[in-house]
Amino acid sequence: SVAALIVIWGVNGLAQAMLWPPIVKIMSEQLSKEKYTKGVFWVTTAAQISTICIYLIVPLLISISGWRSVFFCAAGLAVVVLVLFFLCISRITKKMSDLSNENTLSSNTNLVVSESIKKAFISSGLIFILFAIILQGILRDGLTSWMPTYMTEIFGMSTTLSIFLNVLIPVFSWVCILIAGILFKKVFKSEVIQAMFFFGVALLFAVVFLLGRNIPAVAITSAALITGCMHGVNITLISYVPLRFKKTGKVALVSGVTNAFTYIGSTISSYGFAAISVSFGWEVLVYIW
Repeated sequence: SVAALIVIWGVNGLAQAMLWPPIVKIMSEQLSKEKYTKGVFWVTTAAQISTICIYLIVPLLISISGWRSVFFCAAGLAVVVLVLFFLCISRITKKMSDLSNENTLSSNTNLVVSESIKKAFISSGLIFILFAIILQGILRDGLTSWMPTYMTEIFGMSTTLSIFLNVLIPVFSWVCILIAGILFKKVFKSEVIQAMFFFGVALLFAVVFLLGRNIPAVAITSAALITGCMHGVNITLISYVPLRFKKTGKVALVSGVTNAFTYIGSTISSYGFAAISVSFGWEVLVYIW
């Protein structure tokens, strides 16, 4: 049932949305700027490792026992994590409480916080960053979602093989996240300039994709590199930018808003890429990329 799938997928999205903003808030309050950058790297590394594992496990499960087993496996892992988190949470929160007493905002600064967050969205240039975040969401999630379909339709690959080959995407994404951390610390030191750099590199790989779109190895590799660059943009704009609002006490809010705009882009790509490929063909879609 499509209706049931929409409801379940909505709940799934809501649950995932409850993870990233609190993580950013916790790290920004508990860690120095340098350690925060490292913390972001390790959190996103964990996510990329799990994605790589999924791309390897899913084809195996589908070939052995069908697609339903993928959901049973994911549910089982979720239960394990829930139990571990439940066992550890009291110790984690106690340690956090001990460390963050000095960071408590007084009631007098709440007025400043209220004004500064309005100023942040209206006059700080954050609105332009949100536009860039939409664009990276379109490319990042659009390519990740539709490359298996592209490989199946253009190259005649099986679904299992196309999903398996997509393991390149999280591999290159992790490399770009590592590079983003190093560049931000030692080269650019500006979120906007670094994001622009990754968009520029992605453009070069998009040209390569366009020229070699009928060669499987070129198409898959260049798509993975474009996606990797967008992960570089993502970590730069969604992980590093919110830290600038630490004094407002609204790091989680800024993090949540920036992350939400990624999924506006993701939503656009989910429907838009399908509509364009059906109406005009894959070649036009590659030009749009």
